Amino acid sequence: MSDTYHALFHALTCADALVGSTKRNGSTWVRIYRSLEHSKAKVELTFALLLVNLQKKRHEADYDPRPFTSGLSTIRSYVSDAALAISDLKSVSLDRKQEVAAILPLKTRS
Repeated sequence: MSDTYHALFHALTCADALVGSTKRNGSTWVRIYRSLEHSKAKVELTFALLLVNLQKKRHEADYDPRPFTSGLSTIRSYVSDAALAISDLKSVSLDRKQEVAAILPLKTRS
């Protein structure tokens, strides 16, 4: 679940749109990448419901000591939904990605 959530979250980050994908090794790219506010992403992005659901399931899977209750078919469905959302995001124009990136409040993370 954690990998599925993070795959979608990473696809939603704005570092490539703001700094450029060719600058991924630079400190500015890393700072922008690390600063996307998860809670604000849930409100602003069109993939909010999926992101919120995946984050809830990730927290359940990663932090709840009880056995994870979702079955394999449900987990496969989450993975499929995230893959489709990531694929859809790849078709979003750079202008739109920059617009979304500009409206997301950023928070510095260590």
